[in-house]
Amino acid sequence: MKNYTLFLILFSTMLFGSHSAIAQMVDGLWHGYLRPPGASIVLTLDLQDGDDITGLMRINNSEQGMAFSSCEKDGDRLILRISDLNIELNLKLVDEMMTGTFAQEGQSLDISFGREALEEEVVRRSQDPIAPFPYRTEEVEIALEDHILAGTMFMPEGEVKTLAIFITGSGPQNRDEEILGHKPFLVIADDLAHAGIATLRCDDRGVGESTGDFSSATSADFASDVSAIVDFARRQTPLSAAKVGLIGHSEGGIVAAMVASQGGIDFVISLAGPGVIGSQLLTTQQRDIMMSQGYTYDDAVAYSDRITSITNIIISAPDGADLDAMIDGAYDALRKDGSFSEELISAEKKQLITSLKGPWMRYFMNLDPAPYWEKVSCPTLAMNGDKDLQVAHGANLRSIGFAMRRGGNKQFTSKTLMNHNHLFQETSTGSLSEYGELDQTISPEALRTIREWLLALK
Repeated sequence: MKNYTLFLILFSTMLFGSHSAIAQMVDGLWHGYLRPPGASIVLTLDLQDGDDITGLMRINNSEQGMAFSSCEKDGDRLILRISDLNIELNLKLVDEMMTGTFAQEGQSLDISFGREALEEEVVRRSQDPIAPFPYRTEEVEIALEDHILAGTMFMPEGEVKTLAIFITGSGPQNRDEEILGHKPFLVIADDLAHAGIATLRCDDRGVGESTGDFSSATSADFASDVSAIVDFARRQTPLSAAKVGLIGHSEGGIVAAMVASQGGIDFVISLAGPGVIGSQLLTTQQRDIMMSQGYTYDDAVAYSDRITSITNIIISAPDGADLDAMIDGAYDALRKDGSFSEELISAEKKQLITSLKGPWMRYFMNLDPAPYWEKVSCPTLAMNGDKDLQVAHGANLRSIGFAMRRGGNKQFTSKTLMNHNHLFQETSTGSLSEYGELDQTISPEALRTIREWLLALK
């Protein structure tokens, strides 16, 4: 589920002295280009010295930043991690440069940081919309109690009969759900606007031009944000007679079901949305991704089973529990047969505890989509790609279908697109490494399926 949109939390050890040499070296702003296949991302570190090194991580010169929780120092090296996304920055400091690697999900890229500010590099994909457009673009701001959601509406000329509100997948996402140079929500919105269907896309709270705190939010908070967007849309005069519905991708699919289960929604489109409980989904995801990276089925299953047992301990633990002590027994078998060194066991435990104890993950692991889908009474289209390694199409589409039928919804359509990945790109493997390598943002078949289904609504 986790997309490659980036935010960083740092692991730590205490630094010796209030103004150590390494702290003085890293103090201030550092800028670097991260270049995964087909994309370019500006990473900015805003670091301050003191008893510890602290600071913020910004992406593509955004004013919003994520605070580092800690920093691990080893001589002239800094090791920065975010276990929730399996990210590690390993950097060496030399004068006014920091060079090293950025690693995620077994993939590693070289990166260098310097003091000079960098401009975001424009990466164009062949499907990116090109002006002039046969529709109006309107920028909107939606005020909630403690934050503002900023977004863009595409308004076709003439009477608007249908408005689709987009809901992003997991991780901090902008209104285009931008990933590795691709802007799938922008491409879909443009396609729908050309067909006379209005759209509204918003940056997630705390992302882009939206304010608020993303790091403390759960799927329930995102559902509350979407409900506010729906209320805003229904107050707009040009939309007074329009059908208002939701298009959610990945986690956005279950968020759409959470909102629609309360009523007042005219349609739902789930693009690779979950149908099974979060802990089961993530276990299957881990197994499938490992196998795509060359691990054997037995090794992938053994690892995913171990992670599942540890996950169950963590998500059921009361607040304040000593998680390290609670999960230590799960590694006893590895110690006995010598499968893992104590160093590797310690590193894996640290990674798991950090990634699983956050509010989003603890909520999502216990989130069962079925009761929400069962209460969705409006027309619903659920789509998946058969090569999706993040939300397996078979189990999730079946679960959504079972729930809809239990609830008596006779307006449900399920569709599997062959040779499509989690982003609905055409692919032969579904490997996550292909996301940026492929020029296609979203397949013509996926666009046509969404557009024709919406146009056929009565």
